[in-house]
Amino acid sequence: MTTAKAGEVVTIELAATPSTGYQWRPVSPPSALEFLDSGFTPAGTSPGQGGTQWFRFQTREPGRFAVAFVLKREWEDDPIDAETVVVEVRAD
Repeated sequence: MTTAKAGEVVTIELAATPSTGYQWRPVSPPSALEFLDSGFTPAGTSPGQGGTQWFRFQTREPGRFAVAFVLKREWEDDPIDAETVVVEVRAD
């Protein structure tokens, strides 16, 4: 679970190896969390090495929100994995 105050930016990180073609994608994030951007931080300098795919969301209102992600190739319909991250946004 990730926690933040309303109005703060939250970063969600998932292990990834995009050189395989598989990337995490958020699935219909709640409107209380505005998607800002995403990127990838490699674990090292070797080509093809894994790392961390990250997603930044602006929190808009207090509450507990589930953000679902699927791991899939862009040209395929079925994901090979799924993750749900809970974001708790406090009013204070």
